[in-house]
Amino acid sequence: FHDKGSDIFYYGDASGKYNIAGKGDASNFKDVKATLKSMLNNASDRVPKSNPSVMKARDFINRVLADKYAIEILIDDEACALLIKDLATILLGKDGVHKEFIKDKAGISYQKNSHLHDAFKYLIIWIFKDLFKSVS
Repeated sequence: FHDKGSDIFYYGDASGKYNIAGKGDASNFKDVKATLKSMLNNASDRVPKSNPSVMKARDFINRVLADKYAIEILIDDEACALLIKDLATILLGKDGVHKEFIKDKAGISYQKNSHLHDAFKYLIIWIFKDLFKSVS
C-alpha cells in the first residue's frame, strides 16, 4: 500500500490529537510530528477526526481476520509475535474491547494489553476504509 508524496504515515486514536491535560497545547501527535517533521507531508497524517465505533471496528477486524472478505492479511509469526499475542489475548468487554489495567512495581497503573491491537485496527480500517464504511 503506497500513496504518492510520503513514505511515512502515522495512524492512531483520534484522542492523540487532543491537548494533554496540564501540558498546555501539547498532544501526543504533536510530539510525533515534531520528531518526524523532515519526513512528513500533508498526506502523512492518517489519524481519523473521530474514532470509529468500538463495536463496529471490533466486528470488522474479526471478520477480516476470519477471511469473511476477499482480503488476505499475512502476519509474520516471528516478527509480529507481540501483535499475535495481543490479538489472541484481547478480552471482550460489554462495549467492545476490555481494557485491562495492572500496576507496576511502583504502583503506577497501565493498560496491560491492546496497544498493538489498536494500532493494527487503525491501520486495517484506514487501508480498507471504503469497505469498513459500507459494512454494518
